[in-house]
Amino acid sequence: MHRFSVFDKQLFIYVPVLHIEGHICPYVVADGKFTKLVTAYYSIQSDLLEVQAMISYLQSNPNAPGVVKASMFKAFIIQYTKCFTKTWGRGAKLEAKSVFDLHEELLGAHNEVMEMRNNYIAHAGKGKYDNGAMVLYLNPDTSNPAIGRIIHCDLKFMDHSLKLSGYVKICQRALEFVALKLEKLSYSYNKEVNSMDLNDLYKQAK
Repeated sequence: MHRFSVFDKQLFIYVPVLHIEGHICPYVVADGKFTKLVTAYYSIQSDLLEVQAMISYLQSNPNAPGVVKASMFKAFIIQYTKCFTKTWGRGAKLEAKSVFDLHEELLGAHNEVMEMRNNYIAHAGKGKYDNGAMVLYLNPDTSNPAIGRIIHCDLKFMDHSLKLSGYVKICQRALEFVALKLEKLSYSYNKEVNSMDLNDLYKQAK
């Protein structure tokens, strides 16, 4: 059995195309309550695996240019918090209370990442991650008081390298939670798929 992918313009996804004994297998997108849930959790799992890869890059490349580290760090925050925020296309999201129910020691790191997303990455909120100020430099000669120069100072990136191990742990815990969700859904999902009418599936197939 050989497999390659093609882009389905209608679905807007890459679909693996299967060949069995020289014949192309027609395909159809499954639908149903549990199918949608399984799809959502696989999508969340995919995001979390990318988060792991980003954190691994940051850990393995401490001397990478600042702009690269900052970009990767922001990408990790966006990808991780996406799994815990409402997404219309998925229909499912992770709840911190459930994910970290028996792992309260990880909740602090999770909340910190969510705060960075809400008050730094996604919005210019109040907090310690997006500070800016106009700094006035005064003439050091107090007998001739004057403003010598004014510049804008800000904080665009804080190096969180020492906290990366904690971020690895919350990501791993979230992945374990998703795996458990998929395992619990497997019976209902398989039952739903097996109850589908084969004749209807062949009629809908591409």
